[in-house]
Amino acid sequence: MKVLLILETAVNKGMYVNQLPPLGILGIASYLISKGIETKAVDCNIQEYDYKEAGNYDMVGFSLFCSNVTRTLDAAKKIRKMFPHVKIILGGPHTLTSPLEFAKKNFIDAVIVGEGEDTLYEYLTSKNPNKVRGIYYKKKKKVIFTGERPFRENLDSLPFPALDQVNLRKYIFPMSQARPISQIMTSRGCPYNCIYCFHSLGRKWRPRSARNIVDEIEWQVNKLGVREISISDDNFTLDKKRAEDVCEMIIRRGIKVKIQLMNGIRADRVDKSLLKKMKQAGVWLIAVAPETGSEETLKKIKKGMTLNHPKNVVKWCKELGIATYAFFMIGFPWESEKDVRQTIEFAEKLDADFNQFSRVLPFEGTELAAMTGKIECTDKDTGLFYGNKKYKQQKLTDEQTGRLIREAYRRCYLNPRKMLRIFRILSLKNLYRLAKYAFKTGSM
Repeated sequence: MKVLLILETAVNKGMYVNQLPPLGILGIASYLISKGIETKAVDCNIQEYDYKEAGNYDMVGFSLFCSNVTRTLDAAKKIRKMFPHVKIILGGPHTLTSPLEFAKKNFIDAVIVGEGEDTLYEYLTSKNPNKVRGIYYKKKKKVIFTGERPFRENLDSLPFPALDQVNLRKYIFPMSQARPISQIMTSRGCPYNCIYCFHSLGRKWRPRSARNIVDEIEWQVNKLGVREISISDDNFTLDKKRAEDVCEMIIRRGIKVKIQLMNGIRADRVDKSLLKKMKQAGVWLIAVAPETGSEETLKKIKKGMTLNHPKNVVKWCKELGIATYAFFMIGFPWESEKDVRQTIEFAEKLDADFNQFSRVLPFEGTELAAMTGKIECTDKDTGLFYGNKKYKQQKLTDEQTGRLIREAYRRCYLNPRKMLRIFRILSLKNLYRLAKYAFKTGSM
């Protein structure tokens, strides 16, 4: 049994300036290898890949995101045409938007929903796919769903991701201070109820132990030469004691590595004492996600916090010398131009070192999508950030939204004081990459 796992690129690679090792396919690869299955992982973001090699494998699995749907489906069709005997599987977060539609495609054998490690292994080794929970598969041209698979509870039992299968030095992440950069996921699942999230990893928070996390960090640094690590989960600080233990263990072991939380933390799940400990452990950047400058909108999106929480985090980080990044969403169905300007004004006053203003994207299956209707299609790229039409907004035209996003970026970045701060944080090379991205996407 030989398995090939692939992450295809987005159609417009310029929309995705940040590149990090794909933990999804690398984690599954590592798990399958630990079970004795020969597995290769390929990240097309950093390497050219000739699909003629796919004929040497029994199964090819693709990781599907909202940004790479077109290239993924094109590649799957190509492989099926060249090698009809090769099974083709789809997994990844975007399969949750419409698994039935993806499974209906004649060049797809099965679609995995939820965590992939156990599901894919069982699918590969079982003679009866109907007994494998968590898949959509075809039987006599009819798509059958085998039922939801319970999420794995013990994450410590999983092997570390197969980071040795990719060239870490090829990853470019402008929001960083050292290379090579890698990432780590310290927990899965989210217990909160934000209306725009489809909870691809479940609603129950499942943490790895502090020791297991630091063991992996130490392995990445000492064995793979990693100099910076991005913590990629949403809830690193949900359990403050666990977060403190991680930091204390990094300090005690003398691990020298820069750490960032670019994916963000819950601003209501951190205090100054914890931030101080994180700084000592090597944390240089923390992102928060107010999403809006309106308390009313915060309640409507069920964020479960107030605007004072990100205010406090940014204030404490400034005092401790930790850089900050703030995420905002533009275009909720009830928002008028006045509402968006409230968000822009809040972002200005918050004064994080970096800001991101993204168009609202109502993923199918979310409460937000139920309010707005489906996005234009599920089997084409929808993008993530600036520039793509997503849905028909109630109060703002697409043109108004684009203009307001550009205004937000200009107001938050184009002043001498902010620019000087940024020059002190990032290298000239990374600043050039970010500027190139801004002009390419039209966000400035």
